[in-house]
Amino acid sequence: MKHQKNTLFLLLSLFAISVYNTGCNKDSADQTFVPSGKIVYAASTFNHTTLYAIDAEVGKKLWEYTVTNPNQPTQIYSSPTVANGFLYVASYSKRVYALDARTGAYKWEYQTGDTLMSTPMVANNVLFIGSGDRKVTALNAATGMLKWSYTTGGKIYGSPTIANGLVYCGALDGKVYANDTAKGTLKWSFQTNGMIYSSPAENNGVVYVGSFDGSLYALNALTGVKVWSYTTPAFIYSSPTVKDGVVYFGCFDKKLYAVNTATGSKKWEFPTGGVIGSSPVIDNGIIYFGSYDNKVYAVDLNGVQKWSFSTNDIVEASPVVVNGTVYITSKDHNVYALDAATGIQKWSYTTADIIGASPVVADTSANVWYSGISGHVQ
Repeated sequence: MKHQKNTLFLLLSLFAISVYNTGCNKDSADQTFVPSGKIVYAASTFNHTTLYAIDAEVGKKLWEYTVTNPNQPTQIYSSPTVANGFLYVASYSKRVYALDARTGAYKWEYQTGDTLMSTPMVANNVLFIGSGDRKVTALNAATGMLKWSYTTGGKIYGSPTIANGLVYCGALDGKVYANDTAKGTLKWSFQTNGMIYSSPAENNGVVYVGSFDGSLYALNALTGVKVWSYTTPAFIYSSPTVKDGVVYFGCFDKKLYAVNTATGSKKWEFPTGGVIGSSPVIDNGIIYFGSYDNKVYAVDLNGVQKWSFSTNDIVEASPVVVNGTVYITSKDHNVYALDAATGIQKWSYTTADIIGASPVVADTSANVWYSGISGHVQ
């Protein structure tokens, strides 16, 4: 995702879930702000649906918040979002939760009409999210009050992208939608030939999005007219990242691709040992991403591997890079902090269950680092 990627593996696994959380608690043993000045937020899911706040420097847990809803699955498949002192997270229980980012204290919640796997995004004090009820929804980020909603033709499991006064979303009907951020009016839509789980990326007036038809599309951001498309031999689940005239994305054929944004021609490809659902992040000339072969990779801008780090399970989440540290989660239950230059582990924190979504990092100066946005402060 570009933002928090949810997971096709977890989607299919939902049918096998028989145990749900029935209690609600927040461990508030330490509600003081992180000594290092930065917090990593990450959520475990399945039988233990818990949001964790972890000191980014040493890997110590600061607090945890357990998402519960009696008789409903509460899994968290999306990444948290931080804005204006709030921490937002979406749950499979159809609810968006707002917490105090410093303490984890509950603020408000909003219920949609179906399950949530999209990561909420905030711009100009408005929270945007896509839902399984086929709607793009805009909420007042401070209160959770509905501003508008727009019904698309398919479930929305990718995360929205906001640019040019528009909110861009992909849906399972194979369409990309662009809606006015103020009123939700549809500006344009574009039809692909497969479901869209990928989150759109916008750069220099072009929207890039991957589809399950195996193609990456470049669309005019204001009109939706196709500029070009590049076809791979497999599904594209990874969200693209754009940097210096190149768009990077992973594919179900186990490869990372680099494509020229001007021409739509391939520059290079990098093979791994597993499906790539992770969205790449670029920092200081290095591309970081995860793979279903359980590894985190660092590759230079020419597609040459610098290092890899092995976890004990699938790495579907996207990394976040902050000040020389790569933060990444794995389905082995762990949040990892790795040295960005060498891949050497700095610390790991073990949660209560698997983690499929990407972490987010925030500091005391209101800077926030997300996955898939080239490592830039948002």
